[in-house]
Amino acid sequence: MRLRSAALLAGPLACLGLWSGGAVAAQATPDSENGRYSFQQTVDGVLRLDTRTGRIASCHNRITGWACYAVPDERAALDAEIGRLQQENTALKDSLKKVADEQARFDRDIAALKEAHARLDAERMRLQGELDKRALAAPEPKIDAPLAKEDSQQRGVARETQREAAKGDKANKLELQLPDDRDVDRALAFLERAWRRLIDMANRMQKDVSGKI
Repeated sequence: MRLRSAALLAGPLACLGLWSGGAVAAQATPDSENGRYSFQQTVDGVLRLDTRTGRIASCHNRITGWACYAVPDERAALDAEIGRLQQENTALKDSLKKVADEQARFDRDIAALKEAHARLDAERMRLQGELDKRALAAPEPKIDAPLAKEDSQQRGVARETQREAAKGDKANKLELQLPDDRDVDRALAFLERAWRRLIDMANRMQKDVSGKI
């Protein structure tokens, strides 16, 4: 009688054990904590989305239970890379602006140097024309005839008077020191060397800018 009762109880208990095991196996996702997490099935586990923070974790069902690991935030890395590229772009624009400003300054200096060169040529031509005019207008040298019927004393007094008059005329005359051809040539050579240096510097700046771009 007792054996029969035990046999009758064994069947329901076995069914209860199978049902409980199936319920445990049916828990295919971790706890959602009252809907905070949502899950998406993957090949070897699930992806867990935190609806509060937006973070994603990869969860795997181990022997001891579910284990979740945070997935690297690719969006944050992408935003950081975009920020870095924007900073580099801003720095490059600043560098290009500085180079453009330097180029404009060199252009102004070159234009000023050209203008000075033109003025120097005009002044040289003017001075040369003035010298030619003075050379043409200069009187012919006079040859004094010998004084007749004058003794040596009178001739000496006349010469002394001429010397004093020449000194007075020289003191009252304003002399203009004009540059000669050597001075003008030296000035032109200096301006030409400065001009070539500015051109070389401008070419180097343009090459540097082209290399940076």
